[in-house]
Amino acid sequence: MIIGRRKEKETGEGVDILLPAVPWVTDAVNRAQSNLVDFGFGPVPALSLEDVVLSKLYSLGASQLRAKDLDDLQSIFAVGHELDVPYLAGQMQRIEITIPKAARPLLPETLLKLSRDILRSRRK
Repeated sequence: MIIGRRKEKETGEGVDILLPAVPWVTDAVNRAQSNLVDFGFGPVPALSLEDVVLSKLYSLGASQLRAKDLDDLQSIFAVGHELDVPYLAGQMQRIEITIPKAARPLLPETLLKLSRDILRSRRK
């Protein structure tokens, strides 16, 4: 991932460019082509909500718990958006995403169940 930020405001607005070395990126970018969002200057491909969730879950599993990723996930689920659960489950299974123990109390049961199912299937 390439992240561009002003030196004086490293946590402010900027540009994020995802590179396909991360396992969820290729599918997410392909799906974004049919998820066009108009930001006021015309339609732009944007990650689907499910792919944003996958990116946050992947980040949680790839490094120590990141408060920003947890906050983002909690915000997404607090709004109550409907998710394409079969897609999310399939991608979590394919990428082998599970939820770190420390994050479990903070996330909805839907994700926890998917994570448990993945762990069970690995043990077989």
